[in-house]
Amino acid sequence: MISVITATLPDRGRLLAECAATIASQTLQPAAWYVGVDHERNGPAAILNGLAAKVDTPWLFRLDDDDLLEPDHFETLRSEEHTSELQSRGLIS
Repeated sequence: MISVITATLPDRGRLLAECAATIASQTLQPAAWYVGVDHERNGPAAILNGLAAKVDTPWLFRLDDDDLLEPDHFETLRSEEHTSELQSRGLIS
């Protein structure tokens, strides 16, 4: 499963709402979506490091607040993960 982390700023609510809509429309929903608002302007790295520490899934996906995803994005990632696993075991080429 996958968890998503997003850092944002207080004045980027409209962008975050559009981003949230693409998360909600995923055909494979993430296990969790962690959003951190940088009220103190410490920078995205500080926010993202704090969010990443909360993740307990095998996959972590960083999504910027102004990014939009296709509805099958996470499903495609899962399919690619499965294919890679089968290839590494020599079950397919």
